[in-house]
Order: sequence, then structure tokens, then C-alpha cells
Amino acid sequence: MSGSSEVTEATFLHRRQWTGIQGSPETSAIAIDGSINNEKVGWSIYAFSDKTDILSRLGLYGNYAYHVKLSEKVLLSGGIGAGYINQNIEVSAIRAPDLNDVFNTITPSRGSFDINIGLKLKITNFTLGFAAPQLLSQNVTYASKPSPIIYNLIRHYVASSYYDINLQGKEITLSPTLLFRTAQSVPSQVDAGLIFKSKKYGFLGAMFRSDYAITVNAGINLSENLTLGYAYDFSTSNYSTAFGSSNEFMLTYRFSQNQDYKKLEKEIKELEKKINVKQNELNDNDQPIDEQTEEGTEKLEPSNTGNSNNQYSKNKSYPSDYLSNHYGTKYSPGEPGYYLIAGVYRNKANADRFIESLAADNIKAKIYLDSDSQYFYVFLLRLDTYIEADEAQYSKLFGQYTGDMWIKIIK
Repeated sequence: MSGSSEVTEATFLHRRQWTGIQGSPETSAIAIDGSINNEKVGWSIYAFSDKTDILSRLGLYGNYAYHVKLSEKVLLSGGIGAGYINQNIEVSAIRAPDLNDVFNTITPSRGSFDINIGLKLKITNFTLGFAAPQLLSQNVTYASKPSPIIYNLIRHYVASSYYDINLQGKEITLSPTLLFRTAQSVPSQVDAGLIFKSKKYGFLGAMFRSDYAITVNAGINLSENLTLGYAYDFSTSNYSTAFGSSNEFMLTYRFSQNQDYKKLEKEIKELEKKINVKQNELNDNDQPIDEQTEEGTEKLEPSNTGNSNNQYSKNKSYPSDYLSNHYGTKYSPGEPGYYLIAGVYRNKANADRFIESLAADNIKAKIYLDSDSQYFYVFLLRLDTYIEADEAQYSKLFGQYTGDMWIKIIK
């Protein structure tokens, strides 16, 4: 999963389980996750502290994932994590008739190397995953005499799946989830849940874990970069009243990295390849254009942009209402055509502000939400042919707009 979120983010988590029991499990963890190489390579660093009664352990992992796009709708990811775990027994908390016996037989701190592996297959909105934590299944020996004291890092097998049901593009997502985990000599466990996510506000979810509890969780976006989450377990055990409560807090910070620019740059490179192919086709089929101006039309000529590929349309005539008939405000976003894009934003509020600044210059624009990338595209014109879009782009809307523009093709 490393690098799947498309942004670099840091998450801190603290969980206290069964507060009514002395020595109950308590876990703190921090993870930093990101991607490089146009999101093909994912990386993450994960550190944790876990304590249960007299046993505690500290762990640090470095994780690597590689994401392969098999087709437009199929993504295959493989990952491996390597880390070091230090297991510790708090000898001072052991009750024995003679503590010297404890000190003489137990080596309280032991370290071990560990490896985790995983695979993920994503087909459109459906994701299927498999992981094997603690792959090496090592024994940690604290004492061998007079009787063995061994802690076993048993290998686990985890399979998971979820399906994203997108509402309002990807602004709101409803995701049913299912997870199955098993290990040798340990009862298998199933998690089934449902989570409602809003990019603007946060998330709300519920999960049932077999032979354990029902969990509810909620999160609120304190800002565009910061999310605070909380989870509470309702135990389904017969001893739930004695267990006490189980609480978990989570804080996630997404670093500002101008992802809009990176996403735009990536898409521009892909479009440039398509445009070059299209322009070659146009050059091969270029026909002379009648220079005579029809009655009732205004002859609009593009400014000199230095682009030799644009010479084929310099003398073409256009109706006087040509631009106004192709303003973005005249069309429903997503209709097939050639869109003249002036800006791309992750946040809709920023896109709205850009449209207001354009309106001050008497330029009408509209927002198109891309269902795949979930970016807000501000487009000035929507045209029926590549030739028209190309001319409008290189002529800067025939001298009416001085900013940068590019063409987005929607089929």
C-alpha cells in the first residue's frame, strides 16, 4: 500500500485496549508514506511501541512498493518490508519468591530481524490484497535453562478486499470492506465493515470483528492537510463489562507538495505524445483553406506564437459570436470534445477563486471534475475539433487571455 495515497503523509496512532484490565495492551505508532518516480515507486517508514503487561517491543520497518499499470483500469502492486524488532521483558514487574532466579535465567532484551511481503490488485474501484507479516517466523529465546522461555514471531496470512462506490465524482466515497486473517495455532478472524469518506469533511465507519467487538470510527478534517480520527470498540465478549473500554486516536498530516502541478505535468506529457501524433496526421492531410471572408463574419487571426504547426489556420474566418458560443459556461462538463484548460486544482475552493479572477477580465470559465484523478479542471472553451482547440490555444484566445493553456481531450 506504500505510495497509494499520491501524497506524502505522516500518521500518528495511539491505542489503549481493555482499560479495565491491569497490564492491558497499549500501542503507539508513527508512519510516513510517499511515492517517487511518477508514483510508480512507493515508500514508507513505520515505527511502533507495543506493551502488554510485562512484555514490550519496539519495531522499525522500511517498506518498498512497486506499482505496475497493466492497463487503464488494472493496477498491480508488490511490496516488501524489512525491519528490526526488539523484544523486552520487564523483569522488575515479575513476581517471584526469589528475584535472583529471574535475573539469573532470563536475558530480558532480545532483537530479531523481520520481513513482511504483500501484493495488491486494483481493478477500477475494486481492490484485492494479500500480505504475510512476520514472514520469517523466528523464535526469540529469553532463556533455555532450567526451562525454555521462547517468544515466537509467528507468520500471519492476511487477505483483504474493498470496493469504492463513488458519489459526486470522488468527493464522497462509500466503501464496504472485508478482511480475513489467520496464523498457525491461532483462531482465524474476519472483519467486515463499511466506511463513508468525504474529501471535504472526513470519514465515518463501522466494523464487525468476529469473536471480538463492533467498532465505530470517525474522523474530521481540521484543515486541508490535517485529519483527526477516533475509534471505539463495543466488546461482544461475555466479559465485556470487566474489560473496560478500548479507544484509539489517530492524527494524519498531508504535506503540501504542489501535487496539482505534479499531476498536471504528468498529464501534459501524456497529452503531448497524443498531440504530436495528431499534428502529424493533420500535417499529412492538410488542405488549403479558403481565405474569403463570408458575409456577417469577423476575420480573427491568431497572434504570432512562433509555432509553425499552427500556420494552417491563420486565414480561417470565424463568426463574430464564435468565442461566446464555445465558452465553458455553455457546456456540461464531461461532454466529449477538446477542452482548453487554464488551471488544475485539488481543492474546489481554489478553482472557484480562479474562475472569479477570470470573470473580472470578462473571461467565462467552468469547472470539470475528472472522475479518475479527482482534480478540478478550469476550462475556458470546449471545441469540437482539435484544429479549433489548437488555434485557440496558441492564439491565446485570439489575444484575449495571456495565461498558459493546454488541451484536454475527452472522448
